[in-house]
Amino acid sequence: MAKTYNEMTEFEKKRHSLSVKTARLAIVSGVILIIVALVIGLSIYTGSLIRQYTRHAFDIANYAHMSVTRGSADSVGLAE
Repeated sequence: MAKTYNEMTEFEKKRHSLSVKTARLAIVSGVILIIVALVIGLSIYTGSLIRQYTRHAFDIANYAHMSVTRGSADSVGLAE
């Protein structure tokens, strides 16, 4: 049966304390690593999404310009 903290010898108390600190450090380090990875991934995703929307907006503006310049609603030939 496991001893309570008060029943432990000084050596057992020090070892127990060190193991608790090590476990706590491992958990905190893991959480920090996950948060950093999440922020990096979200930043990359956001940049990609912004580039995609910018490209689509440019294509739409270019299509509108070509339609106005050529004088028909489907002068680019997208309906073909």
